[in-house]
Amino acid sequence: MNKKRSLSLHSTGQIVLVLAIVIGLNFLLASTNWKLDLTQDKQYTLSPASRTTVTTLTNPVTIKIFFSSNVPQNMLALKQDVLDLVDEYKQAGQGNVIVQQTDPKSDPVAQQEVSSYGIPEIQYNVMGNEKFEVSTGYAGLAIVHGDAYETVPVVSNTDNLEYEITAAMQKMARTEPLTIAWLSDHDTTAAQTLQQALQKQYAVNPITLDKLDNSVKTLIIAGPTKAFTDVERYNIDQFVMSGGSVIFLLDGMTVNQQMLQASANKLDLETLLSAYGITVNNNIIGDFGSPENLTFGTASGMQVVRPYPFWPRIVPAGLNSENPITARLQSLSLPWPSSLTVTAPTGATATDLVKTSPQAYAYSDTVNISPEAMTVPDKKLMQQYTLATLVSGKLPSAFKADALPKDTDTAKFVAGTDNGHVAVFGNAQFIADELLGNSPENATILLNTVDALTQDTSLIAIRSRSALSRPLSATLTDGEKSAIKYGNIASGIIIVIIMAGVAYFLRKRRDLKAYQRYA
Repeated sequence: MNKKRSLSLHSTGQIVLVLAIVIGLNFLLASTNWKLDLTQDKQYTLSPASRTTVTTLTNPVTIKIFFSSNVPQNMLALKQDVLDLVDEYKQAGQGNVIVQQTDPKSDPVAQQEVSSYGIPEIQYNVMGNEKFEVSTGYAGLAIVHGDAYETVPVVSNTDNLEYEITAAMQKMARTEPLTIAWLSDHDTTAAQTLQQALQKQYAVNPITLDKLDNSVKTLIIAGPTKAFTDVERYNIDQFVMSGGSVIFLLDGMTVNQQMLQASANKLDLETLLSAYGITVNNNIIGDFGSPENLTFGTASGMQVVRPYPFWPRIVPAGLNSENPITARLQSLSLPWPSSLTVTAPTGATATDLVKTSPQAYAYSDTVNISPEAMTVPDKKLMQQYTLATLVSGKLPSAFKADALPKDTDTAKFVAGTDNGHVAVFGNAQFIADELLGNSPENATILLNTVDALTQDTSLIAIRSRSALSRPLSATLTDGEKSAIKYGNIASGIIIVIIMAGVAYFLRKRRDLKAYQRYA
């Protein structure tokens, strides 16, 4: 009887000891802010760029958190993530970052503050004891620096929150705003979603080329469909020669999306771009190695999903891993892109940013781009194409001093620059508002390009961490895709079975030793 009691006490003692260790560790670690971030891109760790920003602030920044206390259960984790992130800013700032947390629902002063900051009251559902009700509250931030402030009106997730906070700090600490010009005529793409994203860091001004001056750091020409005059080309050229940066988003073919027909896009930019070593070809690239899967209607009214090579999905193998603009991106979706031919001028450097897979083909003079009309070329004719490039360094003017356009100020003509920057994408459709919802990486690459050409690359690493789409980089057969799919499903079950088996045998072995000792 004593041996059985000893065996029972031994087993019970083990359980009590484990519980005591768990409770003790929780008590000791409750007051600490230690965590282990095992994600590939350190998604839950404050980036070096943010740490540098807060430590170099000349005046303290106050982060005001307006989060209601009665948020529903599904928002509690979000609230804690926000508090954890802001606390990291506070620790990294070493006195430069002040954190204030209030609930406007119960604090009249905070109620006035959220109104002045433009933070709205939101509505959400609350599940109580045997009841379901609709409630209201707040979930926003204000970053205050002196008399200036920037807000995140509604925090719905933390995917891009670090970038928004750090960008706001840098913008408010800057003595003079950086100005981005967006060409507003020539039927360019408005891309309102992208312009709103740029406004978080820059002053974005719509402009015509006759108003272009040195106050502008970077000019964006997105998707023009009307030809440029000689004077307009000259204005662009002299802007580059004077130290400005230009980002061209040019469709080599104009696409009628309703009829699925394409024709050459005549812009009269050939002589300008060729001076910088770039040609946008009048073609559409079909990438059979990495096509996007799109939904098409049939004659019977049904919807079918099929691969569409005219809409390539660019995977990491096609993104330059050595350039900060694309180094951390995982995918890109380009509708009807055109290829680029690039030969950098002497003294300049051409960096290809985006390329197709080697199984791509250039369709010139394409008219019908419907999937039924697509002809599959011989594999021997397929190759890899450049879809986006950056040319930097010594660039010559596209004009000669003795042959300048009329009505231009010839006295201010600049024949070359040692620090020119021209980025060209053979596609403009990829930044359309309706596409960015499903492909946020499309916005990221252009925002990164603007950062790289306008200021520095410090913000690029933060923004790119939110681009989490990670497609398989290899060209797979249907059998290989099925093997990966069902292998992933089965692997979880197998791991659980193995762990359960190991735990079972260890438990049996331990119980046997205890029995032999006490029985």
